[in-house]
Amino acid sequence: MRLLRYAVVLAGVALAAPAYAADLTVITSATNTRFFHVHASVDYLFQSTSASILRETAMNSTVDKPINRLKDLTYKASRHTLTPRLAFGFFHDIELHVALPIVVADSRSLSFDATDRATSPSTLPEGGAAVGILPMAGFDANNDGANTSGKTAFVGPDRSGLDTVNMGVRWAALNQRRDPSKPTWVVGAEYRLSIGSPMRFDRTKPGDNKGVGRGLNEIYLDTSISRRIGWADPFVHFWWKYASRAGSAFEVRGANPDKGGNNFPVFPKSIGQEDKEAQQMAGTDFGFEAIVWEQREDKRRIGIEASTGIQATFQGRGYSELWEMLASSPALSISPDPTMSGMNLVAHPGTTVIENYASFSGGLAVRGEMGELIQFRLGGGFQYDQGHAITFDDAGKDQPNTALTGDMDGVVTPDTIEVNPLHFRTIDLPGKRYRTDSSLTWKFFLTVRFMY
Repeated sequence: MRLLRYAVVLAGVALAAPAYAADLTVITSATNTRFFHVHASVDYLFQSTSASILRETAMNSTVDKPINRLKDLTYKASRHTLTPRLAFGFFHDIELHVALPIVVADSRSLSFDATDRATSPSTLPEGGAAVGILPMAGFDANNDGANTSGKTAFVGPDRSGLDTVNMGVRWAALNQRRDPSKPTWVVGAEYRLSIGSPMRFDRTKPGDNKGVGRGLNEIYLDTSISRRIGWADPFVHFWWKYASRAGSAFEVRGANPDKGGNNFPVFPKSIGQEDKEAQQMAGTDFGFEAIVWEQREDKRRIGIEASTGIQATFQGRGYSELWEMLASSPALSISPDPTMSGMNLVAHPGTTVIENYASFSGGLAVRGEMGELIQFRLGGGFQYDQGHAITFDDAGKDQPNTALTGDMDGVVTPDTIEVNPLHFRTIDLPGKRYRTDSSLTWKFFLTVRFMY
């Protein structure tokens, strides 16, 4: 029976010579004749995202449809990421790896969709109020907050830098190279340590923070199975990602915007803040590689991979398409102590509670092997996100202990510890919430791998 041949490196894990297998089931490993292997790779990824931002409104509502959705804004973003990676094999079927994703360039903008400067509820959240979430003239962070023109409503600062350093281990519990009667089964774990300063946005100093750090440490667990049969190498992959805040939970950024903290604040004087944690994710990918040309003796080959996947993103705090627009908006100032409404105000961090949603993806790639030392992967794909609310915070939590709140009702009472400081009626109430719809991301990727 044929040995497993190299196919896919979808997650960018380097290969072990001479074991070749479907992407997610390949690890750098020692062999019977060689105790140590190291592989270096560089991954390039370009992402271009567009989405419609809807605003719930009572305009043009009917009895059977009391909440209408207005096409308010259009979101555009692009990102270039370069990831150098090293993988080491010291033992049979065990790999240690480290990767450093470097965001080379990241840009975002918002434009009016079916609205304009006079009618957008994002500019005039309360029917013509003097202070809106955005100023009437718009905001261009790349030009010191200058006015925007035409349909452009907001331009975020161009960002670049580091977010995390990723360190992981992978183990092949079964290996078709060693036992041709069995598939290859790999389990892995990766810790993504936050090393970049948390990205922030302050309208009074729009150019001061241009980093890409999210202020999150992540644990990534996955398992994959593949088995080559003739010219086809099918695979399936399951994964889960947990994120937790790095550093201190809350920093009064208005008083000291450059020190510590992150964008996932916790308010000890409130019992009403329930969604404090970052979003978790889980998903599955599956597909196959078709080997279209191969010279085994010279270790040369060309394969075409087709894959698809589904991802679940669970409710929690996160960076939505509107996070920079909401950050430090004068219409969204926070009272850290809900019993002292309007006092000691601090700036909104921009992160919001985001509703559960599913994502669907697909991709095609060409994979090549050029002898024993060089391999490459070139391809593209897409990801479509299900529509979901992106300002979804609750008003608070009722406390039945009247000694703490002084009330005996069953609702959240204003100016008490029941109130959630991060809830704003202008964006979180049903009928005023923001939603993302038709979010589509196109991807282009290139991997070059050098093996020793």
